Amino acid sequence: AASELIAVLTEGAAYRCELSASTPVDKADLEALYNMIFDRLFDEQA
Repeated sequence: AASELIAVLTEGAAYRCELSASTPVDKADLEALYNMIFDRLFDEQA
């Protein structure tokens, strides 16, 4: 399940990168969001 979630997130990140070419995105906020998701994901599995 974790690998599936990571695949979905990375596909979403690639899609957002395409969007960010035309739309300004706060990369720091996006990075913080991903870090929070990964922290919670791996905390639950530990």
